[in-house]
Amino acid sequence: MRRELIIAKSEEMQLSDREKYILDLSVLGGYTMEQLPDKMMLSRNTVRAQSRNLLKKLDVEDLPGLRDYFEKLLDNTPKQTEPDELTELITEV
Repeated sequence: MRRELIIAKSEEMQLSDREKYILDLSVLGGYTMEQLPDKMMLSRNTVRAQSRNLLKKLDVEDLPGLRDYFEKLLDNTPKQTEPDELTELITEV
């Protein structure tokens, strides 16, 4: 569910494919700015520029801030009811 929410938010924000990849690697994968260029097989300057664009779009200062942004987003998302709980609610009515 985490990945789906992040993907949905990135689509809503019209992020580029590289920005989405950076988002995925840094938020879900825990990669640091130093690790991203090797993982993405891109130059440090390219990753830095794409990261800067991503951070600017989200109005955050750095990758830890990006992680915090999405943690808050996920914390504020209503939790889905478990199937057993849903069945109990339906049978009570």
